[in-house]
Amino acid sequence: MIKYLFGLGILCALWSCQKDGAMGTPCSVATFEATVKSPTKITLNWGGKGQCEESSPEITVGGVYIYRKTLQDADFQELINLPASFTSYTDSLLKPNTEYTYKIQRWADLGRSLPKTVVATTSALPLPSSPGAVVTGGYTTTSITVSWLNNAASSAAVPVTGTKVFRKMGAETTYTQIAALSDTARSYVDKGLTPDTEYTYQVYRYNNYGNGPVGTSATVRTNKQAAYAEVTISGKTWMLNNLDVTTYRNGDVIPEIKNLADWNAATTGAWCYYNFVKNDGTAVWGKLYNKFAVDDPRGLAPVGWHIPTKLEWLETITAAGPSGAGKLKVTTSWKTPIASTNSLGFSAYPAGGIIRGQFESSKIMTESYFWTKAPAGSDDRFYIYFNAESNDIGVYPDVLPGGLHGFSVRCRKDL
Repeated sequence: MIKYLFGLGILCALWSCQKDGAMGTPCSVATFEATVKSPTKITLNWGGKGQCEESSPEITVGGVYIYRKTLQDADFQELINLPASFTSYTDSLLKPNTEYTYKIQRWADLGRSLPKTVVATTSALPLPSSPGAVVTGGYTTTSITVSWLNNAASSAAVPVTGTKVFRKMGAETTYTQIAALSDTARSYVDKGLTPDTEYTYQVYRYNNYGNGPVGTSATVRTNKQAAYAEVTISGKTWMLNNLDVTTYRNGDVIPEIKNLADWNAATTGAWCYYNFVKNDGTAVWGKLYNKFAVDDPRGLAPVGWHIPTKLEWLETITAAGPSGAGKLKVTTSWKTPIASTNSLGFSAYPAGGIIRGQFESSKIMTESYFWTKAPAGSDDRFYIYFNAESNDIGVYPDVLPGGLHGFSVRCRKDL
């Protein structure tokens, strides 16, 4: 009988059926608390021995085991084993807005105390608010301007680190980040797009915890590639009208200049209307461009076209023959007693130009100038000159420093 009871006691100890602190095991901690410190941190604190004392003064507590589980876990997982002197521990790298259950047990050579548990839920991330409704505008064949309200990001209660712009094309199901901007950014120009294509945009503000809620998405379609009227002369195809674009081929905007002082001071690409006044009645005359716009590597000519070189112009001049300007000029608009037939269909208009930094009002309806493209690696640039008083065609080198001239551009189709 004694052996039976002794064996039962051993089994009971092994199966943890003893009371807290019984048979030489440590007592449980008296208190066990959890404090949420952030969306990713919980601090645990414990202390005391509860209502019991160790049954033997020889018991030496070796340390404290801490376990953790979530609602998705089947059982506790050991988190850490701390020295007995520790009374707190901070659990980091947790998931925001998630419930965690912790279990603590003191241990000694003869076993562990009964467990105590505590439950805590991490807070939600302090994410920035939505940037507001997303709108689109200013779109061309290859670019779209995306803008948003930004909802006072600079004074937001939750700090904002920056702004992200995402895009998907057509029927794509996932968005791709295309820009990371400042916290106060309110717009972004998306360039290099495909003509006549649908794009959808989303904008987020973000901080160190992640992305805030998305602003209302916006969908827009780029413009169709313009179908330019054409004329073919000696097997080479030209635009039938003067160039009339306000962006480079990649969608970057070419600035409009509205007075001579700014025109003469420009050191980058620019365009203007004749005498800086738009005249819808002469829309086919196009715009006047400086040489910086002609030379810009982003490309002034639309896709599939190019600005012709002097040699390419000479091919057409040769096709017209001596004194052949009349075969290339429109039959109306020119102030001249010399009749034009426009028999080759080129349709040169008396669009005038800026000459040496000046508009000469007396030249309106009497002259036309066209830029040529300098060959790669050179500055061998010329301009082509038509005059109302003659059917000769001038080909002159551009030796003027700076960008004072403002001439028309007539594009030729790529081969």
